[in-house]
Amino acid sequence: MYSSDESTPLIFKGIGSPDSADCQPSVFFQRLQCDCQHNTCGGSCDHCCPGFNQSPWKPATTNSANECEPCNCHGHAYDCYYDPEVDRHKASRNRNAQFEGGGVCIDCQHHTTGINCERCIPGYYKSPDHPIDSPYLCYRCNCDSDFTDGTCEDLTGRCYCKPNYTGELCDSCADGYVDFPHCYPVPVFSFNDTGEQVLPAGQIINCDCNVAGTRGNACRKDAQLGLCLCKPNFQGTQCDQCAPGYYGPSCQSCQCSGPGSYDGSCNSETGQCLCRAGFEGFSCDQCAPGYFNYPLCQLCGCSGVGTLPEGCDASGRCYCKPQYDGFHCDQCNYGYHSYPHCQACSCDPWSSLDDSCSPVGQCRCRPNYIGHTCSQCAPGFYGYPTCAACSCSTEGSVHSACDQETGQCSCLPRVTGLRCEICIPGAYGFPQCEVGSCNPAGLEDADPSSPMAQLRLGEPSRAQSPAP
Repeated sequence: MYSSDESTPLIFKGIGSPDSADCQPSVFFQRLQCDCQHNTCGGSCDHCCPGFNQSPWKPATTNSANECEPCNCHGHAYDCYYDPEVDRHKASRNRNAQFEGGGVCIDCQHHTTGINCERCIPGYYKSPDHPIDSPYLCYRCNCDSDFTDGTCEDLTGRCYCKPNYTGELCDSCADGYVDFPHCYPVPVFSFNDTGEQVLPAGQIINCDCNVAGTRGNACRKDAQLGLCLCKPNFQGTQCDQCAPGYYGPSCQSCQCSGPGSYDGSCNSETGQCLCRAGFEGFSCDQCAPGYFNYPLCQLCGCSGVGTLPEGCDASGRCYCKPQYDGFHCDQCNYGYHSYPHCQACSCDPWSSLDDSCSPVGQCRCRPNYIGHTCSQCAPGFYGYPTCAACSCSTEGSVHSACDQETGQCSCLPRVTGLRCEICIPGAYGFPQCEVGSCNPAGLEDADPSSPMAQLRLGEPSRAQSPAP
């Protein structure tokens, strides 16, 4: 943009910093476009650029630039978003490995997951030979056996066995199970001739132990140990609670052997399995909201502001709110602008080509119009909303633009008129419009024989001379 003498550029500052962004004319939208610094983006440098959302955007002050900090995704993701809850729980590491900020990495690559892409997805383990920022950090678990749960231990790759199996290769039965490869629970037998407690006939007594949970269904504590001796699936001082991995009145075995189960345990009353992060369901056999692709259940990576609570579909595509779009709902829908806020474009229906606008909200204007919403006349036009041509005189005007409301052109000195097409009173010779005592066009011909010429020379004219 230039001043009236067309030589001095007009520079405006963006709101992101007192001296961090200069606004220069845009060749695309005929408006000022700020040159953002300090990792800020947007038409006014009013939000952090992708990948720089470790802390929320703040306007700069004279004492601090409040520079947008990069997220620490260990080189496995290119974008992130700020989550105040993550910040409050100190769950995100910044680039200095400190738990400061709330940056959450989006769409972790190289088989990684987590707030900072710091973990391997289920079915993969961390290699001891590669640093955390290596694209080869996560190796696939070699755990395809029917006796493993499909996951393995970080650094070693050792497979995790299903609850009833054990061993380096999960190739033997765990304690309390027999008959590999079936590994059935070991039955508990009571023997009447080895100290079994027999209740007196017809007598009601208060038992020390829960009979259903003790070995031999004993009512009293063991005489030597002074304790209730529990069956393998019971625990507690009275053997009246289920041991880990069992539930219900009879303490039956939990059915929690899938890849989503945390450690094979379940709720001691309902049997609900304890699920790993990203899994849900009675047996942890489906992905939780925000995750997809069972049995891996990868994080959807959806935008926190643009996604509905349902998260994403089976392919990982996020369910977007009406004003958002994109695979991760991380951009504005048609007719909206300025992600992540996504406001309606509000383009003037009279002067805009359509309802769409640029990512910063600039509508597409018809030839005679300009402005964010095309609600102003372009230079050279006036009288919004009609925006008629100024039609300024090319000879008598400073430039082709005119007053936006009245249509008055900017005239050269001694020139006047709505379009600068005539001289001011007292001036002559448009477009030079000179000022003098006499207008040359009004003077008589300087003929010496004319009466006026004779008067100017101080001699009588022939008309006044006496007859000879």
